[in-house]
Amino acid sequence: MEKFFEVKKHTYPKVQKGSANSYEDLVDQLIKNQFENKITIGEIHNTIKSYIEEENLFFLRNYNTASKDNYHSLRRGFKIYFEKENLNIAFCDDTFVMLFNAMKLFDLSYSTENLKNLFNQNKLICAFITTNEERELSFYKNKGAIITNSKFNANGWQLSHLHTVNFCNFSEIIVNSDRNDWSNDHNTRIDLNTEFDDESIKKIKAHFVRLIHPLNSFLIPKNKLIKYFGKRLGEEQELLQHVENYISKEFPKIYDEFKDMAMIKDVNTPNFNSNNIRINWKNKN
Repeated sequence: MEKFFEVKKHTYPKVQKGSANSYEDLVDQLIKNQFENKITIGEIHNTIKSYIEEENLFFLRNYNTASKDNYHSLRRGFKIYFEKENLNIAFCDDTFVMLFNAMKLFDLSYSTENLKNLFNQNKLICAFITTNEERELSFYKNKGAIITNSKFNANGWQLSHLHTVNFCNFSEIIVNSDRNDWSNDHNTRIDLNTEFDDESIKKIKAHFVRLIHPLNSFLIPKNKLIKYFGKRLGEEQELLQHVENYISKEFPKIYDEFKDMAMIKDVNTPNFNSNNIRINWKNKN
């Protein structure tokens, strides 16, 4: 836990006005520098590799969907213990990822023991805004936790994933039971019956790896600060391909191991050629 508190000593610059004539130009200007702490990235990679082999607590993002009036059913910050598997699952949204992205950007590595200690205490932000109903029964609480949102979102940045985190539907194998199942001394739902096959366990670990691995996330200016021809810059396939090309060249061994851990298969990539686009972004004042 104490290792992650070092994030508090650092700041990340606000988005400044700029423009790019291609996705490759955008990567050169805004994204490459996010992967400059190569030694730390390698150390974090090895930590995550050890963690998924040794530990039994993993996080899932956007496990459930719900309207704004029913956000309490999203179970963000809630934890389940599956007794037959000796497996713990907790739920979160992308706010959870910001802490781990911060460690990469601020050149702060952490050990398996550090990660285990962080997850086995209850001061951890799993969602930026939670409902009263969520706070009442969730295991993880925002109060007293390490806040990273002000270092990134408030400065005009938003998180993007290189490879989608939600590559399978866990609601098919994990039942979203009545919220009263979490009403106990430990705010943990105890599941005595569910069993997972090997493929499901592998997918749970792969999802977790995609969620926090330093090679699978990067920052771009928020949508409201960007002007270009598309809708969501962070989901443009050509941009993602340029990011992947850079990462695979800079971290060949780590990237191959990451793809195996995260169940990412090689696919045939279209031959993009958008060299005459214009992407503008404005200051975050």
